[in-house]
Amino acid sequence: MVFYAGVTVLVALALTSIRPQRVTITAWVILLAVTATAGQFSHRELRTMQNAMETALGTWLSDFFGRQPDPRELQTRIGVAGQIPQSGKIVYRIRPEPGAFAPTLLRETTWDAYRKSTWLASNNDFTLAREGNNNSFKLLPTNFLCSEIEIAGYFDGGEGVMALPHGTCEIGFDDPQASVRTNRLGVMMLDDGPGLLDFRATFAPGKSIDSPPSDRDLMLPDEERPMLAKVVANLKLSGMKDRQKIHALEHFFATDFTYSLDPPRCPERTNALGYFLMRSHSGHCEYYATATVLLLREANIPARYVTGYIVQESGRHGDTYLVRARDAHAWTLVYHSDTKTWDQIDTTPSTHDKTAGAPPPWWEPAQDTLSNLYFDFSKWRWSNTSYARYSIWLLLPMILYLLGRIIFSQHRQRSRLPGEDGLPVWPGADSELYLINRHLAEAQLSRLPNEPLQSWQERLEAAFPDSTRLRRVFNLHRGLRFDPLGLKKDDRETLRDEAQRWLADFTARMAKEKEAAQAAQLQASR
Repeated sequence: MVFYAGVTVLVALALTSIRPQRVTITAWVILLAVTATAGQFSHRELRTMQNAMETALGTWLSDFFGRQPDPRELQTRIGVAGQIPQSGKIVYRIRPEPGAFAPTLLRETTWDAYRKSTWLASNNDFTLAREGNNNSFKLLPTNFLCSEIEIAGYFDGGEGVMALPHGTCEIGFDDPQASVRTNRLGVMMLDDGPGLLDFRATFAPGKSIDSPPSDRDLMLPDEERPMLAKVVANLKLSGMKDRQKIHALEHFFATDFTYSLDPPRCPERTNALGYFLMRSHSGHCEYYATATVLLLREANIPARYVTGYIVQESGRHGDTYLVRARDAHAWTLVYHSDTKTWDQIDTTPSTHDKTAGAPPPWWEPAQDTLSNLYFDFSKWRWSNTSYARYSIWLLLPMILYLLGRIIFSQHRQRSRLPGEDGLPVWPGADSELYLINRHLAEAQLSRLPNEPLQSWQERLEAAFPDSTRLRRVFNLHRGLRFDPLGLKKDDRETLRDEAQRWLADFTARMAKEKEAAQAAQLQASR
C-alpha cells in the first residue's frame, strides 16, 4: 500500500507538469484521484484473479499428474507456505447397503516414523491376504455388527493402494484374477486388477488388521522433544489414564485451534510444528494429525499417522457418496491398552469441511456429468456391469445411422451432377475457361488430368505468346473460382467477353491453319 501510494504521488507530479491549460487544477486533481482509486482496486482484483488462476492451475496439474500414494514415504506440507490446491475430481464412489451407513473415514496409508516433516513406514513388507469364498479376501472374523459398502475407484495399471474403512473384515469383488496384499500397518494393496475396481468391503468396530504396537510407535524426533514435553506438561497428562489423556488432547485442539488451508507463515529458523502448537494455533489436517501422534507418544501412548479421505454427508448424490480429491484427510491411529485394539481419532476441528477453502467452481456440475459418463463407460469397458451383454444393441442404432448417411449422401451427389439440374457443383463451375478447355482438345492443348492450373496456363502462354487476353481470362477465372466474394458484375462480364473474343480468335486461327494444311496437302498431291 505504501509503495503504491508513493508511485501514485510520483506519477501525479510528472503528469501535472504537462497538464493541458484547458483543464483546471480542480478537475485535474479529481481525475488523478479517480484514476488512482480505480488503479488500486484494479490492482487488488488482478492479484485476486492471479491467485485464483494459480490455484486452478495447481489443481489441474495435480489431477493430470496425480499418482497413487506411496506406502513407504509421505512428504507433508508442514512448514510450507501457500494455499493448498483443492480439486473437485471424483476419486471414489461409495454406496452403502440399504439401511446401512457410510463410514466417516476411508483409510489408505499408515506411517509410524516422523522426521523433518516427512512420515515414513518401517518394515513395509507386503504379504498376500488370505483368500475366502467367491473371489473374496478374508481379513478378520465377521460378527453381527458388520456393515457392508460398495466402493468404486480407478487404479492405474490395475494396482495401487485401496481405500477402506477401519476394521475391514472382508473384501470381495468380481475379478477372479486380482489379488490383495497387506502389510503390518494395515495398508491394503491391489495387484493385477482392472483399471476400474468396484468392490465390496465388510467392516465392524473393534479389531483391525493393524499389527500390535512396537517401540517405533513411541519414537519421537529429537528436534521436537522439548516442545512436545512442554505441551504435555502444560496439559498435566502425566497423572491421567490413557483414555483421559486422549480426551484431554481432543479438548485441547477443539478449544483454541482453527482450521486453515493457508496457515500463517512460520518465522525462519523456527520449528513449524512448535509454532503451530505454541503460537499460531492454525493449520490444516497434517498439522493436527502429526501433532496428535507425537503428543500421544510423548504421553507414552502408541500412535500412528493415517491418511485417506473423509466421507462427507454433503457429498451424497442419491444413494451414492462422492469422495473428491479435496476430501483428502489425515488423522491419528491410537492404541488402547485396555482393549488391545487400535482406534481412530480425528483432532482436526469439525468445521474443516465448511472452511476448507473457496466454494466449488461453477463448472463442477458439468465436470461431474462428464466424470459420471466416463465412469459408466469404464464399467462397461472393464465388463463389470450388465451393459456388456447389450453392447451390440447399443451399437446397432449408430450403425443404421451411418448407413443412412452414406446412402443419402450418394443420392444427393447424383442429384447434383452437372447437366441434370443446372446447379454448379462448386463455385465458379460456370466459368468460360472450361469452355476454352473443351475447344483446346482439338489442338491437344486441353488441361491434363491432375495438372495444376498455373502449369496449364504457362503451357498455353508458350503456345500463344502474343495473347495477353488469355492471361486476363486466367486471372479473372481465379477470382471467380477461389475468391470467397467472387467477381463483381463488371468483372464477370469482362471474363465472358474476353473468353468469347479469345475463342473467336482461336477459331479463326485454327481455320486458317486448317486451310493452309489442306492447301499444302493439295499442292503436294500435284
